[in-house]
Amino acid sequence: MNLINSMNKQVLISIYLLLFVLLPAGAQNCEAVHDDCIQVAHRYKVAVCDWMILKRQKIGSFQLVHELKGDGVELDMGSLGKREMFDNKLREPHFQQLFRETARKFQLEVPSVTMSGFYGQSFLERTNYKELVRDCLEAMKVMDAKVAFLPLGGIKAGWEGEPELRAEVVKRLKEVGDMAASEGLVIGIETQLDAKVVEGGRFFRHQDLFQISECIREWT
Repeated sequence: MNLINSMNKQVLISIYLLLFVLLPAGAQNCEAVHDDCIQVAHRYKVAVCDWMILKRQKIGSFQLVHELKGDGVELDMGSLGKREMFDNKLREPHFQQLFRETARKFQLEVPSVTMSGFYGQSFLERTNYKELVRDCLEAMKVMDAKVAFLPLGGIKAGWEGEPELRAEVVKRLKEVGDMAASEGLVIGIETQLDAKVVEGGRFFRHQDLFQISECIREWT
C-alpha cells in the first residue's frame, strides 16, 4: 500500500487518463437539499493505460486502477521488439479467464486494447501486419473491448513526403480498418498528420486520432 501511495502522484500526472472515452454515462440529477446545491454531471468514464502505470499485461493493473478510482483498464498487447508476434498473454485460455475474472472482481471495464509495440516497430515494414492486428482483434473479443489503438510512431521520419510509402501506409490502414469493421470493432491511429475522413468516418481530435474502420478515401 505504501508503494501504491508513493506512486499515486506520479501516476496521476504521467498516465494517459482517458486515452479512449467510453460510452457517455447519463448526467446525474441533483437533489436540492440546500440552496447552494451544485449539480454534478458524470458524463464520461475514465480508463487507465496499463503500460503507462508500469503494468503492461500484468494482472495487478486492475487492483491499481481500482485504487486510483478509475472505471477501466486499457490493456496493451505486450512488447513486440524484434519478435514476430506480440508478447501477448491473452492467447492463452488460463490468462483469458484470469483477466476477465479480475476485471469483474474490481468492477472494471476493458474498453480498449493498444498495440504500443508500434511506437518502436514500423507498421510499414512489418510483412505480418495483418497477423499482428488480428491478434489484437482476438484479444479485444476476449475482453469485450470495442476500440483498438494503433500508433504509427515506429515508421521512419519523412515517410509522409514519399508518395509510395504514403500510399502503402494508407492501403494498410484501409485493410486493417476493414478487418475491424467486419467484427463490429474500431481501430484508432495516432499520427502527426491531419486526417480527412469521408463517407461516414468520425474524426477524433486527439493527436490526430481518428476512426479508420469506416472507409478512408483521402489522407491529407
